[in-house]
Amino acid sequence: MARTVLSQLGQHWHLPLLLVVTLLVFSPGLLNPAFVYDDAQLLVNNPTLTSLSKLFSGDLWAGVPGAGHQRDYYRPGVLFSFFLDRAVFGEDAFGFRLHSLALHLLAVSLLWTLGKHWCLSNRALFAGVGLFAVHPAQVEGVVFLAARNDVQALCALLAVLLLLRVPTAGRLAGAAVLIALGTLCKESLFLAPLAYLASAKAQGQGWGDARGYVAIFAGLGLALLARMLVGVGFPHGALDLSVLPGAWGGWSRSVLWPLGLAPGAHAGFDPIPWGPAVAGLLLIGGLIWGGGGWGLLLGAALLIPALGGVGTTGLVADRYLYGALAGLGLSLAAVVRRTPSLERPSMAVPMLGLLTIPTAANWDSDLILWSQAVLSHSNPYTHGAYAKALYDAGDPASALTQARLATQGPVYAHSCYNVVPWALEVEGPQGAVRTGKSAIQAGCGRPPELVCPLALSHALLGDWLEAEEYALSMEQDPTGLCVVVRAAAALRVSDEKAFASEAKPGASLEQLREQAEWLIEAAGG
Repeated sequence: MARTVLSQLGQHWHLPLLLVVTLLVFSPGLLNPAFVYDDAQLLVNNPTLTSLSKLFSGDLWAGVPGAGHQRDYYRPGVLFSFFLDRAVFGEDAFGFRLHSLALHLLAVSLLWTLGKHWCLSNRALFAGVGLFAVHPAQVEGVVFLAARNDVQALCALLAVLLLLRVPTAGRLAGAAVLIALGTLCKESLFLAPLAYLASAKAQGQGWGDARGYVAIFAGLGLALLARMLVGVGFPHGALDLSVLPGAWGGWSRSVLWPLGLAPGAHAGFDPIPWGPAVAGLLLIGGLIWGGGGWGLLLGAALLIPALGGVGTTGLVADRYLYGALAGLGLSLAAVVRRTPSLERPSMAVPMLGLLTIPTAANWDSDLILWSQAVLSHSNPYTHGAYAKALYDAGDPASALTQARLATQGPVYAHSCYNVVPWALEVEGPQGAVRTGKSAIQAGCGRPPELVCPLALSHALLGDWLEAEEYALSMEQDPTGLCVVVRAAAALRVSDEKAFASEAKPGASLEQLREQAEWLIEAAGG
């Protein structure tokens, strides 16, 4: 009896150990109190999360202060999870992080279970699922709270693949519901039928059961119907295949050389990393030759939709690799199973977690994150994001330096909005005029956030002709500065009618007069 128990324990220690290793790798980040990157906007300052009814009513970023235009992301599933977190934990980042890590551990367990149904050995799975569990590229999906939807979508898909092994009526209905819910977390499940095909083939079930495909398409149809009913379309640029070489090269680099990983790789700004791209293709060829093709097909079903995200934002994000690494892990496990000599050495794969721990530490604050990002990907996006982090940390001079790097051409649009106000604050009107004209020439265009502070700077220098020219070119003025410049220009020539016309409905005319008179006095008359 004792020998039987010991034998059973000897056969089943692999998954518990892997879960413990995963927990140890990611648990230091649980104590980080900071919300970084987009987390503060989406989780803390998001009025949508104050009402359950608002979660399902529109775009993911609808109503978020400073989010700008609608991005056509309909993801009420992830918003609901944030709503629950706020209800339970308030604005304590620990609770949010604990939830995301628990979902990742669930994904590890589901992937292991699926691998067992693919007839993969414990040792092979310890390597393959270990790659998925603790690869440094997974940090963005697990630690970055706004990326939780990648984890949710994968959990839903893996659960569906397990349900469809025995397609009873109840399991088929459950699969349809899970596909719908997963797709309402992230659009990465649009190729779920391809993932089902890969899983069926790997289990020796031929092309799979037709009822399984019907259930998957029914779930996708429900998600699309919900999207249409609330009027959310699809992001502009989602079908831009020109980003493919840069995206593939960037992702290959993250998988094959996972050192110093940080967000900010950008298909529109960075040169195509041809070396990693070729190395990635060679890896794929080797895995197919070694018998890992069905795992790769599963990964491809989850990675291909991510090209839409790259086409829309330009960002070659590691979070898009989250599901693809599940397929890559199963592919590696299949190769190890067919090559017994690889079993023992491949069990060292979870040692990658030693690289993951410092990578996760980069997410302790925006300053740390974006300083590392600038080192890893020096481009307008990372310089612009680092500039914002520096400014928020109370260092406007350093922020201005980074913002100028982000607006030298090609430009990062958000820095175009900040660079002139920061230059006015740090260097005064002369520096602001110089900076503003340089940014316009570099490609920033003429957004009011740039033009109106530039108009104010010209006015402060006494250059009223240029000041008024810039101010008059702005019909929309969210800054209010062009209104003040035009009002001051009118007062200088005693044109009370023109001055009064600048007051917005309901605004205080007396307050506008005080601001205009201050500007005239500051400019020396």
